[in-house]
Amino acid sequence: MSSGRAPEAGEPTVGTPVAGSGPSSGGRQERLEVIGSETFALQGDVHRLVTFLNQCLKNRELIFGLTRVEDGVYRLTVYRG
Repeated sequence: MSSGRAPEAGEPTVGTPVAGSGPSSGGRQERLEVIGSETFALQGDVHRLVTFLNQCLKNRELIFGLTRVEDGVYRLTVYRG
């Protein structure tokens, strides 16, 4: 199920253990499940939106990732962690 591209820095790889971070994780290994991914043409402070979503929904075990595909085009991925 490879997309043919290498993950960018900081982008979790599906099915790969991700080291926990912060005091709540205790250093345990977690697996991230991709719930959905979509590509959008966006402009402005899109990273602020993803930060907001991550802060508001972390207690529901949802993680949002944003990857720049090209100028003005981003892939938003939703993970369950």
